[in-house]
Amino acid sequence: MHAQSISDSIRSKVNSLSSPEEKIVLYAETAENYNEKDPALAVIFALKALRISEENNLEIYAANIKYLLGRIYSQLSDLDEASKYLYESLEYAIESDLYLLQCRIYNNLSVIYSTFGNYEKCREEAFNALHAAKEADSMRNIAYLNIANSYMIFDIDSAEFYLLKALKETSPNSLDEYYNLSRIYNSLGAVYFFRNDFSKAVNFYEYALGYTDDLRIRSMLFINIGEALIYTDIHD
Repeated sequence: MHAQSISDSIRSKVNSLSSPEEKIVLYAETAENYNEKDPALAVIFALKALRISEENNLEIYAANIKYLLGRIYSQLSDLDEASKYLYESLEYAIESDLYLLQCRIYNNLSVIYSTFGNYEKCREEAFNALHAAKEADSMRNIAYLNIANSYMIFDIDSAEFYLLKALKETSPNSLDEYYNLSRIYNSLGAVYFFRNDFSKAVNFYEYALGYTDDLRIRSMLFINIGEALIYTDIHD
């Protein structure tokens, strides 16, 4: 469906709703649905949700929409806008002791700083996420994973230490955790690749494959496996 047709359809549905909260939720859910397949369109719906939130002084809605906008702008590789909205959301989350939201924001900021190559700031935000995760009793594994990745280039032993902590916090029996298990095993594969233990790297990359059906991630993992196998042959 064309973007204008989608917008017209959603606007029609919004006009049939009476409360601002219902309108915000509809725009936000639509933005979430388009976050990956059309993030530029998702921004439009998220900004509409934010406008209604701010016009009606619905601060908690505004904070959550800003978090959503941070994630969408990350998809668009607009890291300045992403970090701006994430920090605005974080301010409210801290004032209101919303630890789960804090944890999510800090983890997203950690990934952004990693993308910028600022690994010290990446690590700082990941440790902030870990503190919030302990308060929320949730998402410690993601914080440990981001801490590990901040060490990956400089301190491979520390990276492995935190990856194993992440693995311990991640249930292999939960379908919701499969994506995280795939990320953890992929990073453990990288640890052993950097140590020149290529056969062990292949094992972890193959573990990672078993926890994802995402074609992009699987393609990346097959490339990692192929590269490790090439180095295995060279070193043998």
